[in-house]
Amino acid sequence: MRSTFAIPYFAGLAAGAPHADNGKKFLDFLLSAEVQKTIPTDALGQATRSDVQAEGRVSEVLKGVEVWQPDWTAVVATLDADIAAYTKAVGR
Repeated sequence: MRSTFAIPYFAGLAAGAPHADNGKKFLDFLLSAEVQKTIPTDALGQATRSDVQAEGRVSEVLKGVEVWQPDWTAVVATLDADIAAYTKAVGR
């Protein structure tokens, strides 16, 4: 079995942003089906939207690959302990 994990890319709107309405429009644009359809060819990645499927080279490369989606809430919940264990393990 071939597998990979999803690398998260984030975009957000800062609280109190001076042009929040335009920021929201920009985020809506980035998440639109039109833009999401360009991700496989322009960024060699998978779209965020589940209704936009990869096409072309990316779909060929990912054929038969299971993409693992981490539970980021669980990751954050144990992050401090994980960092402490890592620090202890590597002696730093």
